[in-house]
Amino acid sequence: MDKKRFGIHLAHFRQQNKMTQQELAETVDCAMSTISRIENGVEYPKLSLFEKFNNVFERFGVTYEELVMEEVFEFQRAKEELLVAIHSGRAEKLERKLNRFKTLMDESNIEHKQYFILGYLAYMRKSGLTVEEFLDRIVGVFEMGRQIPKACEMENVKLTKIEHMMIYKIGMAHFEAGNEAEAIQLMEGLLKNSLKGKTDFLKKSAKAVSVSYANILIRQKRYMEAEKCMGYVLEKVVESIDSRLLFQCLFLQEELFKSKNNSKGAMLINKFVKAAEALVNYMHHYVKTMK
Repeated sequence: MDKKRFGIHLAHFRQQNKMTQQELAETVDCAMSTISRIENGVEYPKLSLFEKFNNVFERFGVTYEELVMEEVFEFQRAKEELLVAIHSGRAEKLERKLNRFKTLMDESNIEHKQYFILGYLAYMRKSGLTVEEFLDRIVGVFEMGRQIPKACEMENVKLTKIEHMMIYKIGMAHFEAGNEAEAIQLMEGLLKNSLKGKTDFLKKSAKAVSVSYANILIRQKRYMEAEKCMGYVLEKVVESIDSRLLFQCLFLQEELFKSKNNSKGAMLINKFVKAAEALVNYMHHYVKTMK
């Protein structure tokens, strides 16, 4: 049960028992503003207050464990969504996700602070914060928890998701600032760390880091190393494409275009299918030759 539904649930029981918010607050020994916040879906009650509600209202119909689990899941979703927004960097999306995260975070928790401050810095970077200032601040945010691992040691260090994202952002900021040597060291260490991971997050990160690392290597004219990075990414992309379903849908769409005498649409699909088939076959062969 989410906060809003629980608030409605509590208000229903209060009204059914002909109690005002002030009367309920006095009965359970809390501020009326607390009752108001709970009923408006702003917050969950603490366990001690929840138990008092249960004593006041018979057959309350929900356990505290249900509330806690819903809050945990909601916060996990907010963390994941904020990470995605930080990576994509779109200011409007970042602002929305930051506002949502702030309502759920524990301001005394260091990791929660890291999520929020990194999101805020990414937002400020889009709003004109210099890359030098961004670098200085983000290093400080990482070191709220611990020192940044050395690039040569990163392969064997267990990183949290937010630490992984911070190192990625630090590496890309160094690249943007012209510090390509520092950027390469960090991205190489982060890539090795990602490739050792078995989680979905690290598997996805390995692809994203490989693309960024290849971009840096190309600027350094280290083409062989860049091609290895791109070979890894292209192999994963080819593996993930359901080419059979894609072509089946396109063939059906081509038929639909033909049925409506849409010759241009049918012709474009026909050209795309032939080019896509040739590209997929080529990439399968190309990736194998790189191994």
